[in-house]
Amino acid sequence: MDKAVALYRRFYEETGRFQTPLFPQFSILLRRLERSPVRIFTATSKPASLALSILKNHGLDECFDTVHGAADDDTGGEKPEMIARIIHQEGLDPARTLMIGDRRFDIFGAHANRLRAIGVLWGYGGKDELTEAGADLLVSSPDDLPLAIDGQLRALSRS
Repeated sequence: MDKAVALYRRFYEETGRFQTPLFPQFSILLRRLERSPVRIFTATSKPASLALSILKNHGLDECFDTVHGAADDDTGGEKPEMIARIIHQEGLDPARTLMIGDRRFDIFGAHANRLRAIGVLWGYGGKDELTEAGADLLVSSPDDLPLAIDGQLRALSRS
């Protein structure tokens, strides 16, 4: 099993990361958010160096204030702890912070840190997984995400 994981990681480092797709409208959304007062971070279970490489490959690395992820040895990738670390390191107020994710781990990590969580249905998790995890809102397409973000941020600013 360890050999298979090592082979996969080597393939992903050398080739797969360059094949990572970008969801429709995402670059437009990220550029719009980059110009707004909103701060944007990643909270990925991938090693942060790999996530940064993927973002650079798409020309989107500058859209993020900081790329947070696991260490290169894959430690530190558990979402509740990672999100807590990001909140602390970045000086974020959980009552004014929003998590967007496609897996139950994202929703659980957000809720463990008292964050609202938008579940996106075009990723890997799917409606049942995100609903069972307790996503505060589900968004069915990338085109609908900007309005959902705006609505959630307005709701957070009133709380």
